[in-house]
Amino acid sequence: MIKIELTAEEKYRLERVSKAGKGQISFRANIILLNNAGMSAPAIAKMLGITHQTALSWINKYRKNGMDGLKDKEHRIGKPATLGDKTREALSEFMDKSPEEFEYLQTCWTIHLILYHLRTEYDLKPSYATVKRQLKKLGYRWGRPRHSVVNAEDPEAEAKVAAIRQAIQDAGPDDLIVFMDESDVHLLPPLRAMWMPPGKQVRIPTPGTNKKKAIFGGLDVLNGEWFYYICDKKRTSVNVNQNLGHLP
Repeated sequence: MIKIELTAEEKYRLERVSKAGKGQISFRANIILLNNAGMSAPAIAKMLGITHQTALSWINKYRKNGMDGLKDKEHRIGKPATLGDKTREALSEFMDKSPEEFEYLQTCWTIHLILYHLRTEYDLKPSYATVKRQLKKLGYRWGRPRHSVVNAEDPEAEAKVAAIRQAIQDAGPDDLIVFMDESDVHLLPPLRAMWMPPGKQVRIPTPGTNKKKAIFGGLDVLNGEWFYYICDKKRTSVNVNQNLGHLP
């Protein structure tokens, strides 16, 4: 016959659990106490109205795992977590934060950066498609962000403006002070994200091959004369004196 020998502390703990009368663990604790008192598994089964195998099973579980052996197993509801589930849980932890908070040298999350972050920080290696699918399940969409002005007021703005004004006032008859800027002109219209009917991709008419011109312009602030130059590339080497245009 299998008999469990209990220490005074173990017996005291089992008695407290048995007397508490809370759930099946109280009933199982009573089985162990009866066995410790000298009763065999068949005798315990007859007294408590259970099978011999049930009584013996709980005796063996207590011998192996102590009080933890008498507890119910935790059952997970549903299927075990998949890689997609783990990926979605990880995404929900960091996608609302900027990549800069993790010391990345970019401000927007891309799939490739997300894959790298999941691999290095979570030891997860989902596919490109899995990440996109889980992002959609979380309600994220691909779109263009907007610029947000941060620290719009330059603390040195007044000093800079004052220096420019002073330079203009101090200019001599042979000095040239020009305010300059540049821009690009594209033949093809730019494409932007938009809402489209399901199953139909909107077509934007274009002349075919794109052409681009770079335009540089300047204003002589002393006499109000405009200068401009149009070229194919911004880095084109030119003879300024021969190619500058003038606007009245």
